[in-house]
Amino acid sequence: VADAEAAIALGNRPEVAGDSYLEVGSMIGDLALTLDWCPTHVTQAQRNRWSAYAEQAVWNVWHPDQAQWGGHPHPWSGWSIDDPANNYYYSFLQATMYWALASGNSTWMQLLQTDKLPALSQYLAT
Repeated sequence: VADAEAAIALGNRPEVAGDSYLEVGSMIGDLALTLDWCPTHVTQAQRNRWSAYAEQAVWNVWHPDQAQWGGHPHPWSGWSIDDPANNYYYSFLQATMYWALASGNSTWMQLLQTDKLPALSQYLAT
């Protein structure tokens, strides 16, 4: 997260945004698991920083035209955010699911339950 914060402070995109957020699932998944499984080893300051970073990454995935880092606009193509047949979509779901569960964020849970997971189920049923 410190490396991401350094990039953001310079007005750049952090690594998680690379290649149209392809690795967001594993990166945010690792962060979410650490926060959830090791809470006594994470300070409140770390929790706040990591949460802000994860929240922004997941938000940027699903809002490509409004994506930003550190107040600087960083829109991206939105490649595959509505294509459950694409491997990027699985990474986006992974990040959102892990973060929703670790953070308890009802907005992300609702997005998953009412939109993203039904689309995946429908695709897999065909």
